[in-house]
Amino acid sequence: KKNQVVLNAKAVIIAAVILGLILALIVTLIMRSSMLKVRQIQEDYNVGDTFDINNYFEAASDGTVIENITNDFTPDKLGVCKVKFVVRRGKLSTTKTAKINVVDEVNPYISGPDEIDVTVGQEINWSDYYTVTDADPDIQSKLKSVNDIDTSTTRAVSATLSVTDWAGNTSYKKITVMVVDDVE
Repeated sequence: KKNQVVLNAKAVIIAAVILGLILALIVTLIMRSSMLKVRQIQEDYNVGDTFDINNYFEAASDGTVIENITNDFTPDKLGVCKVKFVVRRGKLSTTKTAKINVVDEVNPYISGPDEIDVTVGQEINWSDYYTVTDADPDIQSKLKSVNDIDTSTTRAVSATLSVTDWAGNTSYKKITVMVVDDVE
């Protein structure tokens, strides 16, 4: 006697349906991943620039849209920062996280008068006379004079103010300090 295999029609149909669903799922995942693929086109974000996710990533296929999740991307430190965005194509969508390098390439700006008056013996607090503008949140406290200012006698003293931000960008301002007997 030979062993005969008897196929159960109901079992064969159920197996075929399950196999079909698995294959459909695999094909859908492959298509989804290729349609929602993005590539990074720029890595550095300069502090203070307007942020648009489309300046940093582009879709690999036509008809795919990249949308920023965070509308107010304002990093408070330099270095690598994570951003989240949504990639959409039709009804397909996925959320992605990527890294952008936050840099500061802009020099700070020192504003104030070209000449100040101080009284004899006065210790000068530069922040009383000058304001520093920069993306560095702690920049004002870094304002200093390059040379020591002697206020022990009345005279005019040339000075150079300097300030260096968190990224190493430095600005200078040449001023005159008038040391007088009495400031009016």
